Amino acid sequence: MRVTKKIRAGESGIALLTTILLMVLMSSMLVGFILLINSGQKLTGVDDDYTKAFYAAEAGMEKLTADLGTLFDANYAPPSATVLALGNFPPPIPGISYTAANGADGYTITSPNPVDANGNYTATVTQISSGPYQGMTALATPYVLNVTARTTAGSEVKLQRTTQTVGIPMFQFGVFCDPDCSYFAGPNFNFGGRTHTNGNLWLASGATLTMSDRVTAYKDVIRYTLENGHPVSSGYTGTVNVYNGSGTRTLAPNEGSLTLGAGSAGNVNWPSLSTGAANYAGNLRNGLGSSAPTLSTGAQQLLLGIVTLGAGTTQSIDVIRRPILNETSQVTQERYFAQASLKILLSDNPQDITGGVGNLPCTSTTPPYNLANLNNPANPDTAKIMGYLAAHNETYVPLATSGSASLPLAPGAYTPSTRTTLAVPPVGDGYWQPNGTPIIHGYIKIEVQTTPYNACNFTDVTDEVLGYGYVGKNINPVGAPGGTVPNSTEANPILPLLPGAEIGSQTTGIAGAVPCPDGHPQAIIRLQRMRDNPPTAFAGTDGGGIGCGTSTGAHTVINAIQGDDFWPNVLFDTREGLMNNNDPTGTLTSLTANNNVPFGNMVALGGVMQYVEIDVKNVAKWFAGTLASGGAPDSGPLSHDPAIAPNNYVVYISDRRSNNYNGPNYTALGAFPGNWPPLSPSGYETGEYGYNDFVNPADANGCPNKIVDTGEDLDATGLLYTYGEFANQTLLPYIPPPGNTWKGGYGFFALQPPGTTGTPDPHTWGFAPPPYGANGLGYNCGTTDAAPYGPSGVAGAAIWAGTLVIHANEARENPNPLFRRAVKLVNGSDLIDNLDQCPGNVTCGLTIAAENPVYIQGSFNCPSCGGNTFNNRDVGASVIGDAVTVLSDNWNDVNSFSSPYSTNLRTATTSYYRTAVVGGKGVPFPEVDGVEDFGTDGGVHNFMRELENWGAVNMNYTGSLVCLYTNRQAIGLYKSGGGVYNPPVRNYSFDTNFLDPSLLPPRTPLFRDINTTGFTQLLSPTQ
Repeated sequence: MRVTKKIRAGESGIALLTTILLMVLMSSMLVGFILLINSGQKLTGVDDDYTKAFYAAEAGMEKLTADLGTLFDANYAPPSATVLALGNFPPPIPGISYTAANGADGYTITSPNPVDANGNYTATVTQISSGPYQGMTALATPYVLNVTARTTAGSEVKLQRTTQTVGIPMFQFGVFCDPDCSYFAGPNFNFGGRTHTNGNLWLASGATLTMSDRVTAYKDVIRYTLENGHPVSSGYTGTVNVYNGSGTRTLAPNEGSLTLGAGSAGNVNWPSLSTGAANYAGNLRNGLGSSAPTLSTGAQQLLLGIVTLGAGTTQSIDVIRRPILNETSQVTQERYFAQASLKILLSDNPQDITGGVGNLPCTSTTPPYNLANLNNPANPDTAKIMGYLAAHNETYVPLATSGSASLPLAPGAYTPSTRTTLAVPPVGDGYWQPNGTPIIHGYIKIEVQTTPYNACNFTDVTDEVLGYGYVGKNINPVGAPGGTVPNSTEANPILPLLPGAEIGSQTTGIAGAVPCPDGHPQAIIRLQRMRDNPPTAFAGTDGGGIGCGTSTGAHTVINAIQGDDFWPNVLFDTREGLMNNNDPTGTLTSLTANNNVPFGNMVALGGVMQYVEIDVKNVAKWFAGTLASGGAPDSGPLSHDPAIAPNNYVVYISDRRSNNYNGPNYTALGAFPGNWPPLSPSGYETGEYGYNDFVNPADANGCPNKIVDTGEDLDATGLLYTYGEFANQTLLPYIPPPGNTWKGGYGFFALQPPGTTGTPDPHTWGFAPPPYGANGLGYNCGTTDAAPYGPSGVAGAAIWAGTLVIHANEARENPNPLFRRAVKLVNGSDLIDNLDQCPGNVTCGLTIAAENPVYIQGSFNCPSCGGNTFNNRDVGASVIGDAVTVLSDNWNDVNSFSSPYSTNLRTATTSYYRTAVVGGKGVPFPEVDGVEDFGTDGGVHNFMRELENWGAVNMNYTGSLVCLYTNRQAIGLYKSGGGVYNPPVRNYSFDTNFLDPSLLPPRTPLFRDINTTGFTQLLSPTQ
């Protein structure tokens, strides 16, 4: 039965209400979801706009930082206005403006440091607080970079970065190498100071090597071999101790950054060795230049400004080079050439040392002085020089000329200096040129720079400087006539024999020194010296009448005043002369009895270095204004610029005479591939030797093979350069200049027999080939070289660097047809008593930089030093050259000719050198002839070259050793044999004075960097 359901009226109302409530709830939830979605979308939009502002601010900050870095690369101390102007170039980003909250500029850079009188922010001396160069003292300028980025929708982000531009003085490193750096001293060696190389670092020792401060190498740290591939397990099993932060830890042969030698696999343990707290704690690092870069540990490459500014057109060696046409002024100002207080330039072509459009940059337009005019008293410039000489109580004399028995400009008639038997006095004059031909010629230009230093304000002072003199002393007075001493007269200037015993020092004041004074004692630069045997009638009274050619009373007077009474300044450098690691042996026989000459008594033309002598003491006095003894005051004080160059004086020398890059008959040749080396304004000079075919490992004698072997590519161009052996220009007849241009030669006689065969008889000829090789045409081991360098119709080399001078003494009185120019520094022991005061009550410093090889003769910057210690009576000093050779207090040039391949007559005495040294070295090559170190660069301990028998004698040195480039003129290979030198007891150390910027040498180069010291986002609009 169906039951009837009863519905009550109240229940239907509740259901409706419930439905309505549910609908309202659902609607509310829907509205909430809609509001939530809309809010999220709005927030997302705001966040996107903020993100846009943030990234725009970050982009602006990076651009401002990069622009500061670019500016800093171009100018270490940019004017404040230039720095502030960087804020005018924010990145152009659509929808972004760089505006602060108050409407002010939101893209700014400022420095909290004050501005000096020149409009530059003053740098402060600070220590680098982090990174691989932490703890080094730098010249720093802090900057605050503020960037506020604002979108069109109103989002704003403000970022602030604090940074500092730092310049790290190069001489704060104990040892710095731009190429590879090599250590392998036999005895204990601990130089001190930091070590850095932009190349590989090779560490080995025959005893104990101690690296007592931080060590960094941009490439690899190699313990397994020497740089020539010789394993350290053979002969170099000593200990290598490296600084680890608290002391030293021994670095084993298998603990380098590579497992074996150069190019081998990376050492997987290297990162923990390098940076691990239990090992070297970051004090021994390598960098991304490693052949295993993923294992490198953060060492940076440190480049000079001239390299970064040159952008591939310059090399480190350009700091000592002359500027080239059309380079930027920023590059020019990085050269010592432009930074010089006193600049001395010599060339065969006047265009190459004359300023003006199309000529040498940063040089005055005053015409250079033709040295040939020193033999012409009627010349107006010569008359001015003579006036200065008279005012300074110095004697006017001509420059050296040939005293050959032949008539002026007459052909033939070369008379060897041993024309008769060697058992009796010689009767030959030995001159290679006709009578009266100038031995010393070319053009000279001497300039002083006046303030401000960065504007090339050079004034010609050639007459003034030469007016102090140009003649050095007789370093080997042969005494009165008789016995084996030739009777020399003005009409018959016989060349004497070389001495058979060692001659005393040519440095005045040294025990046993030659008692002759300089012909011009006040000279700043000396171009020649008195000959060994001046005419008897003009022997003078100095030295008790032994033949000095001078007489000293109230003033020194030169008694011998003819052209053939003078010789050029010249020494024999055995390292440059030897073409291999072996001494020349055997004898050159003569058809005339007793005229046989041992090859070991001959000198190779490549080692005959003709130098300009700089009297350092007189230079210092000239700068201080105390040299003048009469007449007009010195111009030296005009070069004092306390604002831009507060440490002050720099002397720069470049002698390119005989540096000829040209074809037959002085025809011009085109630029080299890649424009390196760059050519001078005339197109005839390069500043380089021009010969790099000198390793040739397949030939025991080093004979040329006409390919670029490992070790020969000094310029890193891959090119074979041979123009230096073609002395076409110097071999031409001498032609007196009709105007202001000289295109003649040196007027040489025929000094070697013509044809492809034949042995030169010492009785007749002056040149001989070395005693090896086929030695046919050109004396070049029988090889030939093609045009365009050779004389017209002649394929062989005219003069090879290995060609021997049969009668060695003849090389002392004649010009060298090859480009063998150098600079010798003398009388440099006392600087502090001769220089004046610079700002800060510090004695001014002195830097001497030369494009040529430099020889330091005698103790330097250490007056009255003794006991193998330094007395701290010194100034900030540096010596920079293509290569730097140190000669002891006992050195005399003549002994280098008497004993060319033996150190028996070249004995050293204890000497002292306090100066930074910057120079070049060779490129290593694989070991040759089984000589352990042949093929190396000689190592840091041999960076300063030596030519004497030091034996148990101390060479005391403190300073900073910087190898900044490969040598381009002093290209002689390192040779531990061959009679080059016997090593000293090396008392070497880093000069900690260089850690004080006020004691650094003038114009110390800086390695530039930018360090970030802080970075933050500012949230308050008032920050």
